[in-house]
Amino acid sequence: MDEIETGNNYGIELARLGLARDYSKRAYEIARRGRVSTPVLQDTQSLMETVEKGLVRAQRDNDLIYHKDVPASSSLPEIQETSLARATVPPGLLRPEEALKSKRPLFQNLIGWGAREAIKIYNHRKGDLIQTRIVDVSQELQDRADEQLRKLNLPASLEALERHVGLPPSLLHKAEEVRLENGPDTIEASLEDVEMLAGRDAVILDEALDILDNEASEDEASRKGHPINRPPSHEANIELTDKAARYRQILDQAKESDESVRQKWYEWEEHIRQLTEDEETLDRLVPSSTNPGSASKTPESRHTRKLAQNLRNRLENLDVLRRDRAELVRRAKAMADSDDVEGRILKAAAGFEKLAELHPAMFEDIMDEELAKYDRYLVEMDEQRKRVEEALMEIKSENEAFISSRKEDPAVKERELALQQLDAAYFKYKEIGRNLDEGHKFYNDLAGILIQFREVCKEWSHQRNQELHSLTRALQAMSMEDPPPQARSSKQPPLDLPPQPPSPRFPNNPPARKPPPGKSSLGKLPALTSDEWEFEEMELPPAPRDRVRK
Repeated sequence: MDEIETGNNYGIELARLGLARDYSKRAYEIARRGRVSTPVLQDTQSLMETVEKGLVRAQRDNDLIYHKDVPASSSLPEIQETSLARATVPPGLLRPEEALKSKRPLFQNLIGWGAREAIKIYNHRKGDLIQTRIVDVSQELQDRADEQLRKLNLPASLEALERHVGLPPSLLHKAEEVRLENGPDTIEASLEDVEMLAGRDAVILDEALDILDNEASEDEASRKGHPINRPPSHEANIELTDKAARYRQILDQAKESDESVRQKWYEWEEHIRQLTEDEETLDRLVPSSTNPGSASKTPESRHTRKLAQNLRNRLENLDVLRRDRAELVRRAKAMADSDDVEGRILKAAAGFEKLAELHPAMFEDIMDEELAKYDRYLVEMDEQRKRVEEALMEIKSENEAFISSRKEDPAVKERELALQQLDAAYFKYKEIGRNLDEGHKFYNDLAGILIQFREVCKEWSHQRNQELHSLTRALQAMSMEDPPPQARSSKQPPLDLPPQPPSPRFPNNPPARKPPPGKSSLGKLPALTSDEWEFEEMELPPAPRDRVRK
């Protein structure tokens, strides 16, 4: 195409374009009759149209400008080959020993599929054996021992008889938490806040009821001057008063819950305040059962300490078994990490015929022999299982005797009771805090509902006052007229209200008509059975729980 545009060999290029048109038409016909895919057919047609356009343009230019003769297609010279890329070999492939820095063959360590799969199978079986029959069994024995000790309350039950080591760490952490949170002052402040919020909600409800009472007083005073043909206030505001009674009931129930929380605080205040003391003061508050003088005063105490020593020895033996199991697991894992079966499998694979197809099953004997190295660890783990079961039975027996002796030891019972009271005081502190947080949220949520209720009462009272003003203007207009004597009467008929424009709360002005079930004649105020009242789903502060016996 470049030679056509410059005018060189224009006739030869026209001949090649004509030959290209013939080939493209033939290709299109073959594609169309052969029912090839639509994209291929479209590409062939596009190529044919492009060649046809180029040929028409070239013929026009030749006729007008170049006037070159067009040779026959059979006399056209062959198109010379052109090298588009030069094939080169990377130096690393020409001299691999320089790239690898080794004279070993490149694929010397290449393993066949059968041998490679056999190695994978062996490693999987080895890992599964170590995990399921050694590691998991050791953990199972430890979990069983921990569960048994937890049920027996060991070694916590021995703390009261140990040499003086201070208070239990768990109790010290709990006391520190209460001390850092300034627990008693925080609870008293929360009690005052909840009481203030409860009073605020009661004031809002009283304001709403005062609005209804004022409207009722005005309505009653207006009826003394002239009878009015509309429902009295105690009938018109029945839904509002019922709803107010429901709110009052909720506030009374919440007040009872608040009082139970306050009584709970009064009951546990002394013990909770003890938790705010420093460690030294708190240690003096808890009676000691390890005083040598008091421990040797009674035979019961001496017998209890002897049984406690026996129980401690059993617990130490159990701990020795735990360390032995940990060492057993460590040795088994170390052997598994250093265990490499690849060399033996490759040696066995080399012994088979060169052209034989290798399968993993052909190496089963080797894998079984290699896994047999771990049998001694399995035997040791079985012995560990038996020794742990025997140790747990002995601990259970010794613990029963120890508990029986402790029932008669007054020093231990006194210390345990003091620790239990302090521990229970911490949980009561957390429980009271949660109760007060719930009460705070409850009264804040209820305040929003009561404020909305007060606004509804205001709008309802305002509408009733507008009706009353309309009636007053109607009475004044009637009094200005001079009726004939015979039409006068000592008793005037009730005056109907003048027709009022539709109201968003009373669209059809039916003040005396009761609304159908599920509806409300108070506009924005839903019916009593409606789900729109949020307080219906609001939880009250939790009721007091059973007191913890001191």
